[in-house]
Amino acid sequence: MEDTRTPFFQQCLQAAVLVPFLSRTGHAFKPRFDLRGVGLGHTFHLAKWTLGFVLATQLGLVVITRLASSASISGEPGAGWNAYNQTMLVWILPHSLITVSLATAMIPAASRLAADHDIAGVAREANRTMRLALTALLPSAVALAVLCVPIAVLLFGNGKGELDAPYMGWTLLGLSVGLVPFTLNYVCQRTFYAMEDTRTPFFQQCLVVVLNVGFALALVLPFDDPRFIAPALGLAYSLAYCVGFVVDFTWLRRRLPELDPRPLVQLAVRLLIAVAPGALIAYGITHLWVAGDNQPLRALQLALSGLIAVALFIGLSRLLHIDEVTTIVATVLRRNRPTTTTATTEAATTDTAAESVTVARHAGREGEARPTMLSSGEESPGLGTDEVAGSVSAAEAHPMTLARGDVDVEDEVDPQDVTEAAHATSEVSTGTVLGGRYRLEERMEERRSVETWRAFDTVLSRSVVINLLPVDDERAPEALASARKAAIATDSRFLRILDAVESTSDEHGSYVVSEYTPGQNLTTMLASGPLSALESAWLVREVADAMSGVHAADLHHLRISPSTIWVTPTGNVKIGELAIRAELRPGPDLDPADPTTLKRGRAAFHPETEEAHDVADLGRVLYACLVHRWPGGNRFGMEAAPTNGTDGWFTPRQVRHGVSPALDRICEQILSASPRRAGGLRTASDIVTALSRVLGTADASADLERRLQHPVPQITVGEPQSIAPQSPLTAYRAQSTSDRPEVVPTSPDSPQTAKLPRVTDRAPANRRWVLGMIIVLVMILIVALIAVGTQLGLAGRGEQEGAQDDPPVVAPAVHPISGVRDFDPPPGNGQENPDQTKLAFDGDPATGWTTVRYLGNPKLGGLKDGVGLVVDLGAVVDVSTVKLIMNAAGTDLEVRVPNDTGVAEPPMDDADDWRPIAEATKAGKEVELTSADKVSTRYLLIYLTSLPSDGGDYRGGVNEIEVSG
Repeated sequence: MEDTRTPFFQQCLQAAVLVPFLSRTGHAFKPRFDLRGVGLGHTFHLAKWTLGFVLATQLGLVVITRLASSASISGEPGAGWNAYNQTMLVWILPHSLITVSLATAMIPAASRLAADHDIAGVAREANRTMRLALTALLPSAVALAVLCVPIAVLLFGNGKGELDAPYMGWTLLGLSVGLVPFTLNYVCQRTFYAMEDTRTPFFQQCLVVVLNVGFALALVLPFDDPRFIAPALGLAYSLAYCVGFVVDFTWLRRRLPELDPRPLVQLAVRLLIAVAPGALIAYGITHLWVAGDNQPLRALQLALSGLIAVALFIGLSRLLHIDEVTTIVATVLRRNRPTTTTATTEAATTDTAAESVTVARHAGREGEARPTMLSSGEESPGLGTDEVAGSVSAAEAHPMTLARGDVDVEDEVDPQDVTEAAHATSEVSTGTVLGGRYRLEERMEERRSVETWRAFDTVLSRSVVINLLPVDDERAPEALASARKAAIATDSRFLRILDAVESTSDEHGSYVVSEYTPGQNLTTMLASGPLSALESAWLVREVADAMSGVHAADLHHLRISPSTIWVTPTGNVKIGELAIRAELRPGPDLDPADPTTLKRGRAAFHPETEEAHDVADLGRVLYACLVHRWPGGNRFGMEAAPTNGTDGWFTPRQVRHGVSPALDRICEQILSASPRRAGGLRTASDIVTALSRVLGTADASADLERRLQHPVPQITVGEPQSIAPQSPLTAYRAQSTSDRPEVVPTSPDSPQTAKLPRVTDRAPANRRWVLGMIIVLVMILIVALIAVGTQLGLAGRGEQEGAQDDPPVVAPAVHPISGVRDFDPPPGNGQENPDQTKLAFDGDPATGWTTVRYLGNPKLGGLKDGVGLVVDLGAVVDVSTVKLIMNAAGTDLEVRVPNDTGVAEPPMDDADDWRPIAEATKAGKEVELTSADKVSTRYLLIYLTSLPSDGGDYRGGVNEIEVSG
């Protein structure tokens, strides 16, 4: 059945049922038919200039296409659009592989710096990207210029493309001039985009389009040579971007005063000096060593010249101290040798790390206090806990039985911090480069003498996070061992450990390098209140699912909390500091024998309770997401979960109305030692299974993405709680408080209302000059189109008028052929398949005359100069054109006439008795040979001098002959 009406009416009925209930809540129904307030205004503002950018480019392309297509009018091969388009694909390759990758890595970092109003930082990112792009693209441009023709011949000089190859080489030469300006201009435009400025690139592109069209018209129309249209267009494109880059860089420098062009110019000069000797040698190899038609030899020439040029370039770069080249070479060499400091070390290192960690675990006490939330007792308004007092026997009886006060050891005051503060700290600052690779850019956090930095990986052009320990810190061995073991976690939901470096320097201690992600951590998201049931369940299930995999590998987090859970701008979940936060952020743990003794790091946990610790943390994160309260004290910007006075926490449904009963039950199953309604959830896999039953196939990533893009205002009830200042570690890009609606408190018992900022009408800025510039641009392009069309139209009209003034041209008459004889002068035997000669003019293209087979050499085996057919036209007639259908492509042939055209019998003994009037090399199956002047003759000689391959031998032939004049 295809009944669509019933579901429609059902949906309408369900919606109608909700109307009275929504009315009672005070909801006002007001239809809206606009997009105001949905967050698209700024996006549309940016997009309109980008669309204009594309439109201007396409208008310019229309003119260039018309100019390039005009080459086909004259019939010249390979001089127009085909040569230009194919060569552009080769030319753009270095830019696509290198500059696009560098710019893609630059934009996120530059955007973040621009959002923080760090103009100097944006300038540093742009300058670094330009220097790297210049280092790679300038040698590429020189290589394309020096080897333009050999490259074009190798790529396109096959078959019919052989005639196009020189034109493509010259076009590549013209384009190579603009490769560096084009790629640097691209970086400038992306820098504007990082600052959310799409308007300036639009006007810059308009300038480039106008210049490109102007240069193209100036180089193509006056000379009117179809052979050089494509090279002229390539040169015009380059000249346009040379001017465009200078203008774009000038405009960008107005926004970024720290952007200095002098280092770029100096780098370019040194690069030219380093690349020049190799370029000269490469040019000599490819032009002095003639390869002929041998394509493999051409490839060998290019490979050999490339290797020599690269070796010379690298050597001279070292002498000239070009650091960018040295860094690139060191990176390539580093990939091919193992290192003992990276996170992806050999299995022996991992085993050693695991063994050391195991020793540290057993150094801890045999039992530990663990948090419990709930216990049985149906009558109690709160769910009380068993009295355990942190005894060893109680902990061994159930891993979840801990005193409520010992839950959050991470942020407790540690008396040993005073001792640690006296240790030697790292003497590092912004700009310091660790290990010759990681450049420190922003100190994100400093706590317990561990500094957390956002750094930039200069090798892979990406942002990373570095946890830097003090010099000679006693935690370093365990921290590095845990980091190396955590590197085995390959689940994409973990922020991977990238490097674990043991330092021997006196300036800084050991450090751990981790993956960096934009977005917000859960602490920042929960500052606005609890998440929805779907978001809470899905987020915790993602974390639990990732943890279940590493638990199977005996790897534990031990610090799962809102500060270690991140949500990316696309709504995906990331888990940070796996296994290392417990080492780098140690907390106190009471020893039953001596309450004053403090145990640190993973040694504070017994191996048998590590998984239970992660499971309990997952339950507390779920609790916090549902009710915006933290079970275990005022933590992460949240109030402590309320207790019932008997050392137990209220359930989520008792704290906040509307919590899902299913999620309330799961919280109880995780955090209660004796759940009332079902068995406990004691592993991460159990939590995944339980939450999957509730969620089904639901996915909350889109909801979390919207929450990040459109954060809700922070709402507090009653007396606001003090929240620690937010550091860069807790939010990738903190929302400015000026952009948030003001919260107007009423009373502790009344709901909070958000006072939205008043929208005021502002007088629109005067944009008449913008409209005028757009109109001028459109008029220039229209004039250019008219000029091209007029030029082409006049050329066509001139040809038509010339044709009208001159007497009508009569098509040349086709002369009948009286007979054909084979021609095989000495040292031949005088016969070359004479019985087949009649097939060369029988009107059937499928049959014809062929030569005998020759071995070893297409030049008739080296035995003779040539063989052929003598055509008898029956009488002396005017001959201008000979059309042939060959039996195979690839024949070299000539059309000859007797030296004495009035002879009664054709000379058959010597080819020198005939003179050539037309010739063809590597002719196709159909070939037309035209004499420069008409010749009066009775006899013609079709003379074959080089034969195509036929199997392992060489043989040629003629299937049909047509003579006209």
